[in-house]
Amino acid sequence: MRREKMSIGSLTVNECSLQGDALLAHAAGERIYLNGALGSNGNSGKFKGEPIASLLQAQRMLRSGYNDIIYFQASTGGIALGAAFDWDDNLAHLVGVWPGYCEHARCILGMSTTFTPFMTVSGYGNSFSNIYTTHGTAAGDYVGWLISGARNNFRNVHFGGPFFAAQADHANYRGVNITATENVFDGCIFGDTSITRDAANYNVSLAAGVTAHFKNCLFRMYVDGANSMFVNFANTAGITLAYFENCTFLALSANLATTIDEALHFDGGSTALAVLDSDCNFIKVTKIAHADKDQYVYLARPHVTTTVNEGQIAEVLVS
Repeated sequence: MRREKMSIGSLTVNECSLQGDALLAHAAGERIYLNGALGSNGNSGKFKGEPIASLLQAQRMLRSGYNDIIYFQASTGGIALGAAFDWDDNLAHLVGVWPGYCEHARCILGMSTTFTPFMTVSGYGNSFSNIYTTHGTAAGDYVGWLISGARNNFRNVHFGGPFFAAQADHANYRGVNITATENVFDGCIFGDTSITRDAANYNVSLAAGVTAHFKNCLFRMYVDGANSMFVNFANTAGITLAYFENCTFLALSANLATTIDEALHFDGGSTALAVLDSDCNFIKVTKIAHADKDQYVYLARPHVTTTVNEGQIAEVLVS
């Protein structure tokens, strides 16, 4: 957050707080405008009324490291990617011009054919906000977002998918695969509720040694069996660590008849931590984690000193 003295005519405001997209715009480099319905790659992209139509063309105009911003204008049509896309710039930003919550926002990135992953973020220090992505056209569209760059920020992003039945029921499906550390997600949605899932797959997967922070996020799925899970921790090396603040984990089904078996899955050894604050909640979930993995889950509770395990959970916590 930035605080500074600002004057408009005779009016002076001593403490003007800038944060989020407003702070970013205040210190931005170049501005590039993008519009899926009204844009044209023949436009300059430098003015609001002259947006370009292609995300790839807009990315080519970015200067890596200069905090340039692509303003993705809401419109009646989205942008369909025809091949895997790699955001390999550093300190560059994609901001949807959308005033509300990210759920099915009208700043839409989708797919016109099958490929995996859908979106890669290999650069560092970037930010993405106010957008909705739709992942899935065929069974082989396994990975939605691959986040292989560190220290990126995602705010008010809806990571939508799966959108194809065979994709949803494949064990390799990952809505977001995070392989780099110190990425932050604030006010995001992971998953959609239009296609049923039952395979042992995940909304989010964390690679070994990754640290991630989820704040005010919704993890959701539509299931017809008990096998799908929200988050996978690959705890085979280093410490795989995730913080969850005020997050909801929701498993919907027809007539609310199905409850998934576990929310968080731990795949490997003993070097993982899932830290959940007291505002997290689980709906239609039998267990946060299985009994032989519950030592990796820490819940908010009064501090105690009697044993080293007092912060941990018992197997059956939610129903």
